[in-house]
Amino acid sequence: MTIGVVSRVRPPWPRRRTAVRDSGVRSAGTGSLRTGVERGLVTTLAVVGPLLVLQSLPGFASERLPGSSLPIVSLLLAALPCIAAPIALLRRGTPAHSWLRFSALGYLGLVALERFEIRSPLPDASTPWLLGLSCIVFSCIAIGVQHAGRAVAGCAFIIVGVLTAYAGRVMTSHLVIDVLGLTAVAIGLVFGVRALRQRADAADDAQTAANERFDTARRAAALEEERTRTDALLHDSVLNALLGAASGHEDEQRIALSAESALRVLSATGDGPAVRGVHERFEHAIAAVEHELAPMRELVQLDLTAAHGVELPTRVADTLVAAMLQALSNSIKHAGPMAARIARAVPTGDGGIRLTVRDNGQGFDVADIAPERLGVRVSIIDRVRLVGGSAEIRSAPGTGTTVVLEWTPASESHVTDLPVAAHA
Repeated sequence: MTIGVVSRVRPPWPRRRTAVRDSGVRSAGTGSLRTGVERGLVTTLAVVGPLLVLQSLPGFASERLPGSSLPIVSLLLAALPCIAAPIALLRRGTPAHSWLRFSALGYLGLVALERFEIRSPLPDASTPWLLGLSCIVFSCIAIGVQHAGRAVAGCAFIIVGVLTAYAGRVMTSHLVIDVLGLTAVAIGLVFGVRALRQRADAADDAQTAANERFDTARRAAALEEERTRTDALLHDSVLNALLGAASGHEDEQRIALSAESALRVLSATGDGPAVRGVHERFEHAIAAVEHELAPMRELVQLDLTAAHGVELPTRVADTLVAAMLQALSNSIKHAGPMAARIARAVPTGDGGIRLTVRDNGQGFDVADIAPERLGVRVSIIDRVRLVGGSAEIRSAPGTGTTVVLEWTPASESHVTDLPVAAHA
């Protein structure tokens, strides 16, 4: 029978600032997709707006009454939407929509002024210059007014103003066609921008929900890891010493060494972590637990030198050595007094390491391992799983026990907790 456990750890992504609701209008954080959409729309308006104004200038000149006194004022009001878009982009994050709304109000002043500035009738085959400018203003309203109903009402007010300015100056049929075209453009802009915002909001909400789920899972994993470490600490150092002393069957020297090790571990937990490197050689991790390994040397054949030069993350090295010690302790306690046991370590071809603890003792049925057996479940299986390694326990009554612990660098960057699988 075999129990196999594999665990992988995936690095977290940074939590980003997400959209929030304020008085029914959504405002986006600097890193949200909604912000990117808003800035993209205003940037497009800042580029296209001046081109439409330049395209309308011939119509502007042909429509002026002889001796018109306010052409400069009209041009300044026409340029206002083009100036408002770049200014709106000066604010970091979501553009300043107030500038876009202000430019729309300026355009209404232009429409009112044109009523007294353009000739009647207009020259044949001329295109009213306010039509091109209307597309710029519709864009300002669609972006600057986030409520779709209000944006439509604002565009309708502009259309009525254009209709009033040119009524009686162009053919009715042409004016009707122009008004219908303006209406279609206004509706398309308002609801097109609204659809883009809704898609961006949906994407931001999905990202927010995913981040929250990940944070919850990460906190749960951290709590589980801390629980496992605490259980392993208590079992390996404290409970082993107490149980050994209570049984009365273990060698007094081994009991004294176990008690000394337990006291050393408990004292170290209050002093904070020792300063160590990120990586260390396997032989150094073995040397660090020599005080725990020494009582076992007469009972175990150690063959660890082949892996002495393997460089491991410090946490991984400590975990594998602690799990190996626990497997040896279990073998000494349960395999029987006449059992022979060996602990071997070998490097793997991909920069990892494989530890094997084997005895020819009485063995046991792996399927009967109880959940409360901390020495197997916590001190070996869960402990190795937390650093991305795998643990196998092969045993059957009368055939001895083999524990295989393995870790490779590739397992460091994966996360997923697979259930314990038993194999015959």
